[in-house]
Amino acid sequence: MKTFLKFILLLAAVFMVAGSLLFFAKTRMEPPTSLEDENLHEKKARACVESMSEANNMKTLNKRFYAARQLLGFLGDNKLISTEVADQLMVEMVEKYVPEFADHSLRRLGETQWDDKDLKEISSLMAAVKGLKTSDKKQAMEKASRNTGEQLGNVEYVVGVCDSALVLAKGGKYTGWQNAKKRMARADRFARHPILRNNRHLMERLDSFKMRVEESHYDSLVNAARQLDNYADYSKERFDNIYNNFNQELAHYADSAAVVYGRKSHDVSTLKRNAMETKIEAEGYFFYEPVREGIEDIYNVGKQIYHEYIK
Repeated sequence: MKTFLKFILLLAAVFMVAGSLLFFAKTRMEPPTSLEDENLHEKKARACVESMSEANNMKTLNKRFYAARQLLGFLGDNKLISTEVADQLMVEMVEKYVPEFADHSLRRLGETQWDDKDLKEISSLMAAVKGLKTSDKKQAMEKASRNTGEQLGNVEYVVGVCDSALVLAKGGKYTGWQNAKKRMARADRFARHPILRNNRHLMERLDSFKMRVEESHYDSLVNAARQLDNYADYSKERFDNIYNNFNQELAHYADSAAVVYGRKSHDVSTLKRNAMETKIEAEGYFFYEPVREGIEDIYNVGKQIYHEYIK
């Protein structure tokens, strides 16, 4: 009986040792094939994209956005993550970034002071978002939610309005009657635009736009009057064209400045009188020009005869 019990115990011990050896060989020397290898690159990429959700200010979010873009580009180019994962993470980047970016940008452009530097920065960030491409060469934005696309589109529209208003407000040079009226009408529309009304400096420039165009218009008349003084440098036809154009612009200003510009700051009667006196002088100059040319020809012939025959 004791011998039989010892045999059973010995047999159990043998089975336990054999089982342990087999388990060790299976799990240590030959790891389980049913468990997928963990892709550490993918894990790192997901963590990088996810960290964008934890950014507590726009500066940090921008840094993490660019870091994630660079990492995904590197891992995708070197085939360290699948194209499916890279595409998915690109879209997630857009979904996480655009709402905060749009909110920040619209709040910035709703403040009392911003300039073209701010517009360039926002435009650069928009371009970076649009530059995210999935493996099929399409913008990641196209695969984001409709709401995300609308948010970015709204920022793009506002930036376009602000940029156009800034460009116009910096000008004010008179470049022709019809063009001046069109630009002044645009300035009036911009001055009433709700997106722009908080920017005090811009509003001041838009409000003074008509005044600056009017001053430029008058300056152009002064310059045109000075051109008339150089009649000796022109042909009669060229002078007549300059004079007629001057008279036309002078009439536009005299008759319509008060209505179009809301004021007429300068009296043009002196310019008109001086131009008429210059025209009389020019007419006399052009009338006697053939006589002067004839006398000059006679003088040149006499000079030639003197040198060839008398001297």
